[in-house]
Amino acid sequence: SREASPQKRRNRKRRTMSVREEIRELQARLRVDDAMTTPLANEALREFFSRTATHWAALAVKEAAETEESLDEKELRRKAFLLAEARYETLRPTLRRLNELERAQREGEGTAEPRAALTPHRSGQNPRKYVTW
Repeated sequence: SREASPQKRRNRKRRTMSVREEIRELQARLRVDDAMTTPLANEALREFFSRTATHWAALAVKEAAETEESLDEKELRRKAFLLAEARYETLRPTLRRLNELERAQREGEGTAEPRAALTPHRSGQNPRKYVTW
């Protein structure tokens, strides 16, 4: 196979850098590195809430205390679920875009292997996983 021209290599490097920059910007803007507020790869809303329920319940209690609202256990769980659902829906387009960017970056680098960030979470691995829709 023929080697790419210097111009093509520079263009590929520029595209890769811009993809990396967009990935970093999206990750920082929505704090997707936080496993308690970011769905894992292919994680359904119900699974996301089940895994992170204590986090959302604590937020619901805090919000209720700030408004001096009294919540029973069922209301607390409902409010916690609504908070988790809002985060899930907010992240859906961003996580989809991150997956596209990482796929494009891998293709631009000539690697077809998926990165760990796109595979389901396993204990002891990096908790930063993105949802694919």
